[in-house]
Amino acid sequence: MFFIQYRGKMTEDFCRALGRTNAPVNPILTIRKLKSILPSLKRSVEHKVKSGVVYKITCPRCLSCYVGWTSDHMCTRFTHHRKPSQAVGQHLRECGTLQEVNVEDIEYLASTKRGDEYGMTLEAIWQQKLLPTINTKEEYKFRTLNIVI
Repeated sequence: MFFIQYRGKMTEDFCRALGRTNAPVNPILTIRKLKSILPSLKRSVEHKVKSGVVYKITCPRCLSCYVGWTSDHMCTRFTHHRKPSQAVGQHLRECGTLQEVNVEDIEYLASTKRGDEYGMTLEAIWQQKLLPTINTKEEYKFRTLNIVI
């Protein structure tokens, strides 16, 4: 198989000439859409106002991490995490790094617009992969994911 991008009559002539040579080649014409070549005109969304993301917060002192999912804006969710009653806020206060960590330090692991159930499933997969130490919820830690095809 020989993939060639379609460019009009010139491409058709080339494929015919290739066929006349009796070369053991099967030409496959592909079309590349203009939108895949040109850059997007949309501005990218700032990290702090993204929603529907799985994220990781890492303590800069001890490198412990927290993995979570939010359907809110990231800046709103991070404000909740900083509270003393939350596991992340409590840990960052104990390590003395609460003022060092801000919303720009959050690492984005995955994003989705499919809804909360899908987002929480992504969160569980990332928690199982990274084994975060700050997470206190036990609901997903011992579940296994079964994919039925």
